[in-house]
Amino acid sequence: MTDQEVHNGCKYCAIEYHAPKELVVSLNKLAGPGKRSRFIREAIEQRIEKKEMEELERVLEEGYRAIGEQSLAIIKEFEVCDLEG
Repeated sequence: MTDQEVHNGCKYCAIEYHAPKELVVSLNKLAGPGKRSRFIREAIEQRIEKKEMEELERVLEEGYRAIGEQSLAIIKEFEVCDLEG
């Protein structure tokens, strides 16, 4: 199923979320009157960006480790040449 099918071609989609009363009270205080949707959207966007950045950092770290291991292997191959000098 494509995003287009899921969203039925709409730019915005409604979602329903049931939250603890305390969370809603805090949300209302922080977001202000009539701004809950924007606050929630921005919070979701920030969370998604954070998760994507964490994944990117993980992938980059794996790559750096692999390159480091390759570099050490190359150094060992040429170690004999250095000793022969």
